[in-house]
Order: sequence, then structure tokens, then C-alpha cells
Amino acid sequence: MSGNDWAFYERHFAEPRLRHYLADSANDSSKAAELYDWNVAVSAAFWKALAYFEVAFRNAIDVRMAARHVRLGRSGHWIFDDHREFGRDALGPGRHRPPFRDVDAAIRRVKANRKPLTAGPDHL
Repeated sequence: MSGNDWAFYERHFAEPRLRHYLADSANDSSKAAELYDWNVAVSAAFWKALAYFEVAFRNAIDVRMAARHVRLGRSGHWIFDDHREFGRDALGPGRHRPPFRDVDAAIRRVKANRKPLTAGPDHL
């Protein structure tokens, strides 16, 4: 986009959102548009980095929890909480506490979408 397209910004984005871009650009719509576009690019870069971190973090947790599961001599995958450590059935059969409540919701979504129920870093 460019300052010549400031009408586009005004048409599609709320004036209160744009107001500070204009103020920071001495009411120069070209500069304000450049600043807005720069902000979008910085935001996109942040979300990309966050996405990489989030996957790496989940995988690191899975590796550590899987190793713990093996060290305790347990079969299956830790995420299914067969030993009821993470809130599975804590309030009665099928009534869970966090964090297993979220796991159960994810399991139900997978089943509702008729997908295979698997666990591991490439599926979590």
C-alpha cells in the first residue's frame, strides 16, 4: 500500500486505529501508511517467531514427559493420563480437572472429525 491509497485504510480500518499513525507521521498519509505497513510486517514477524517457539516448546515438553513416563515404567502415552495425574476423571468418570479437561476436549474434537487418535510431537 502507499499514501495514495490512504482512502483504502480509512475505508477498511477504524479511524481510532489510524489516528495515532497519522499523528506520529505529522498527518502525512504516505508516511502514516508506511508506518502502518511497517507495524503489520513487525507483527507478522513476531507471530512467525512465536509459532516456531510454540511448536518447539510443546515438543520439548512431550520429550520430557515421555522420558518420565518410561522412567516410571508406564506403557502408553503420557498425554492420555492413564495414571490419573493430570486431572483425568478427578470429579468422577468422564469429569476432568485441568489440564486433562483440555486434553479431553482435544480428543473429542479429533474423534468428531473422524481423525485417528494418535499422540506424539507430530500430532500434538
